[in-house]
Amino acid sequence: MAEDSKTVQVTDAVVRTTLLPLVVTLIVDVVLRTTGVDLGGYQTLVAAGAGYIGYAVVRFLEVYVSPKWGYILGLKVASAPTYKGRYAA
Repeated sequence: MAEDSKTVQVTDAVVRTTLLPLVVTLIVDVVLRTTGVDLGGYQTLVAAGAGYIGYAVVRFLEVYVSPKWGYILGLKVASAPTYKGRYAA
C-alpha cells in the first residue's frame, strides 16, 4: 500500500511541474509563429520562460490565495501536496 502512495506522489509531482509549463510553452510558441513574430534564436527561450512564469503564477495563487488553484496544475484534489519524513515542512 505504501508503494501505491509513493506512485501517486510521483505522478502528481510530475504532472504539477511539467504539464502546465509544457502546455503554456507550446501555446506561446504557436501564437508567436502564427502571428509572425520572429524572435530568431530566442523564440524557444521566450516560450519556455513564459511556461515557467505561468507555473510560478499559478503556484503563487495556490499557496497565497486559495488551494483550489492547484486544480490548474493537474491535481484531482484542491490542495497542495504534503510530504512526510525528512522532507516534511
